[in-house]
Amino acid sequence: MLFFIKQCSNSYYPHHFVTNFIKMFGLYSMRRRRLWFKILILLTIPSVILWWYLNQTKFKAAESQRVNIEEEGKNEYVEYMNNNNNNNNVVKKPAYTSSKESIHQRKAIIVPVINRGRILSNKDREFEAMIRRDLANIVPGLGDNGAAVELSGEEGKLAQEVMKKEAFNLVASNKVSYNRTIVDARHPLCKSVQYDDDLPDVSVIIIFNNEAWSSLIRTIHSVLNGSPAHLLKQIVLVDDKSDREELMGKLEYYMRTRLPNKVVLHRLSQRSGLIRARLEGAKLATGEVLMFLDSHCEVGTQWLEPLLHRIKEERTAVVVPIIDVIDDGTLEYMHNEGSLLFQIGGFSWSGHFTWHDIPDRELSRRGSVIAPTWSPTMAGGLFAIDADYFWESGSYDDKMDLWGGENLEMSFRIWQCGGTVETIPCSRVGHIFRSFHPYSFPGHKDTHGINTARTVEVWMDDYKELFYMHRP
Repeated sequence: MLFFIKQCSNSYYPHHFVTNFIKMFGLYSMRRRRLWFKILILLTIPSVILWWYLNQTKFKAAESQRVNIEEEGKNEYVEYMNNNNNNNNVVKKPAYTSSKESIHQRKAIIVPVINRGRILSNKDREFEAMIRRDLANIVPGLGDNGAAVELSGEEGKLAQEVMKKEAFNLVASNKVSYNRTIVDARHPLCKSVQYDDDLPDVSVIIIFNNEAWSSLIRTIHSVLNGSPAHLLKQIVLVDDKSDREELMGKLEYYMRTRLPNKVVLHRLSQRSGLIRARLEGAKLATGEVLMFLDSHCEVGTQWLEPLLHRIKEERTAVVVPIIDVIDDGTLEYMHNEGSLLFQIGGFSWSGHFTWHDIPDRELSRRGSVIAPTWSPTMAGGLFAIDADYFWESGSYDDKMDLWGGENLEMSFRIWQCGGTVETIPCSRVGHIFRSFHPYSFPGHKDTHGINTARTVEVWMDDYKELFYMHRP
């Protein structure tokens, strides 16, 4: 035994130890070396065969499960379409598609895409079941072309109760397709405008905090359906510390199985508010243009090209679409059928955003009825800006808290630092205007008042006295 230990201590490498061990027991002769080699071969071959067999069995099981899941999804889709075709109570209207590309894109989004070939985990199966229940609740054709959704009876009563919490008709929203069409509300002259092929690409940044599932998903699909694929660089979703269960794993699963990779999600570790959340989204964006969009919108026909075209012409122009109202009670897309009458942004001396008719001097200055129209301020929920200019001009004031006043601050800063704020008449986006905020503000502070006071101290000079007079 002592000899054995000594031999081991002199073995600096593992193969030296093995060699010494074999020599000790007289196993190192040529004949025995051949014998041990044959034994090694005989042990290796069955092991390789067994390994191959087990992996083939596992692969076939996974493939069988994937095929069964895909077939189930296809059958559900066929059943859904048959119900759509057999539903005589629904008025069917053709969906707008601007090109073959958008047709293919729409089909790719509607048809179930189940897990991209991977085995579903137990949790994923739960998410899949939830999503299919959501889809089963959708009424084919309901709300198409932006039509109003009227609910009656017990369903209508439930909708009224839910509105007290959500600040819009969530019951109706859950019954409307994520891919519903809306009417082309542009002025007729807009339909003949040709845009450059080499427009800058865009990152659409959508901030949300406890947004209702159906309104958020409809916003995402609307942007995907209504935007040319080569111009839409990415959609950046920023979750401002939501605590709704459906916005957790279910959202990530939905993105993984039903949305393209250009849709990305970033979650904030603590509640930061719209201003700081948008800054985080802008840091993640890679597009040449940043498009900020609220999480309860539906974009109109060819909404993106006019905004990008104007920024390409003038990089210091901060541009906003005409914002149409999506009724909070019926989800009706309300518009003026291409009328020349739209309003621009202003403000009151109390520091609130207001809407105003276009003054005569601006009507004369702009020349054409569909030309970019100067606006003193913007509502703030929807606007596009050159990405580099966003940072050069000061981005957002990150010392502002949560929400409120940031739209006036940016408007004043852009105008006083050489830029312009412009409404682009050929771009239209629908927005659900809620009568109250369905989410809470930490600390219950008047963040709008505090942020606006910060704005007037920096940008209004002697006129700030008027603010304090109207908002002591």
